[in-house]
Amino acid sequence: MSKKDNNRLWRLGLAVAATGVGYVYHAMSQERSVRSKVIQDGMRIMREANRLTPANSKKQATVDLATRSINHENLFFITRDQASKIHRGQKGVMVELTDIDTEPALGTQGDSQETDKAWIIYFHGGSGIHTLQEREWAFARKIANRFEDDANVSIPLLRSFANYDLASETGRLTNLIEEIAKKTGRSLRNVYFLASDTGAIPALLVADRMDQIGSPVQRVILLSPWLNTSFDDVNINPNDVQFDATKVNALKTIWREKNPALNYAKMPIDSMPAVDFINGTHDSHACDGRWLHRRLRAHNHTSNYYQFDYMHHEFYLNNLPESQEVIDIIHQQIINP
Repeated sequence: MSKKDNNRLWRLGLAVAATGVGYVYHAMSQERSVRSKVIQDGMRIMREANRLTPANSKKQATVDLATRSINHENLFFITRDQASKIHRGQKGVMVELTDIDTEPALGTQGDSQETDKAWIIYFHGGSGIHTLQEREWAFARKIANRFEDDANVSIPLLRSFANYDLASETGRLTNLIEEIAKKTGRSLRNVYFLASDTGAIPALLVADRMDQIGSPVQRVILLSPWLNTSFDDVNINPNDVQFDATKVNALKTIWREKNPALNYAKMPIDSMPAVDFINGTHDSHACDGRWLHRRLRAHNHTSNYYQFDYMHHEFYLNNLPESQEVIDIIHQQIINP
């Protein structure tokens, strides 16, 4: 094993061992990878070039993305993967990343025999307007490969905040999970939510609904969560290479057409399961995740916060050594919490 791999495993072990205190400066201010520096330099150049684009053009481009109808059949990166399957239910679409050959056998009555294997449901991001993107699907595929036979991994395709209200979406997604559980023989007793970016909002709302119907989620892991649709009280990080105030304000206006402007970091926490956070220090959206983590800890809820120094929003979607460390933490928190 190389010295670099040894150092990475040592940092991971230290971070996991420190979860008892709830807040982990991941790898204790470790040196960042060279690749992350190169990627962020590229992002910085793109941000500077983007400043030449008129504000009205950026706003219109955001509106066009939000209102464009996405055909799930065009997600070619899923259909070309033989280990994936698209479940089309009455309440929506869910992508199954687990090899379909591992699905439980049918019982005598034609229903699948229920299994208690861990079921990880991934709520994708996309700024509340995009459908599942290829790089996020590739990240979820890596998670499925990391767990192998220890867990099933599924991705419900989320609807745009611009076109659907979150209250209705919460009910739809809860019903979709129940529907797919019955279809595939999955147990609702061992469900884990994993959410990225704006996917954190429906993940927390559905976790609350699952608790209300008597099927509480075991754990929610939030990756670079974007929790604030009002965007009040946000501290913009000067090192954030991705933040664009014009686009954020455009999104905020679009979301408000269907949803009230709320900061979901301040939602009721009484029925929340264990919640873990993974954030980069250069992410302007991290402030709300830190706030929610502190609230949970103050009320004796199980919560851990993994802070990756120098990392940008959704850094784990890039091909970085830090991305593998995120996957290792997810595996640890689900298999050996």
